[in-house]
Amino acid sequence: MWKAIVFDMDGTLIDSPLCFRTLRERLDIPDGAPILEHLAALDPEERAFKERLLEEMEVGYAGGAKLIEGVQEMLQAFRTVGVRVGIFTRNCKAATQRVLDAFDLPVEMVLTREDALPKPDPDGLLRFLEAWKLEPKEMLFVGDFRFDIECGRRAGVETAFYADGAQEYDDFGADHVIADYRTFAQQIAGPLSPYASS
Repeated sequence: MWKAIVFDMDGTLIDSPLCFRTLRERLDIPDGAPILEHLAALDPEERAFKERLLEEMEVGYAGGAKLIEGVQEMLQAFRTVGVRVGIFTRNCKAATQRVLDAFDLPVEMVLTREDALPKPDPDGLLRFLEAWKLEPKEMLFVGDFRFDIECGRRAGVETAFYADGAQEYDDFGADHVIADYRTFAQQIAGPLSPYASS
């Protein structure tokens, strides 16, 4: 079984009101273009302006985030049985910290795009492996988008796609699919105690 499980954040641990269509319109980013990569290719002055605007929007939307059902119980259960838990997100540090502060998530290590190259680059996951002195086979990466699955694959770790109970979905070739976090937690940690959700 895995010694550590790292999660994406938006759409995986939290439901965010972040509207990517609105974000793309305000930043003038074409549909389908990866946001961070598009901004990185701009001239320095435009890039700096739009990156500040992106961060402001991310922090604002983070204030309306809600935990996905079962997340708090799952993370507490993993902590109880000694499974290390981390977050690796393409979000900015300020927005991520706002979420962590709001829900007091029992997470040991968090990496944002300021800490590591953004997914699908495996840099962040490799940093988790190094920090925790783990072999790739000892870690699972959970996400809800193709960048997450590609990132895990490139890092050599097993991947899980969070399907949020959907009946139809593209798992992007993930090794596992998670439909419900309480069921997943029981598979890893055994019967759950009645933890109170924040």
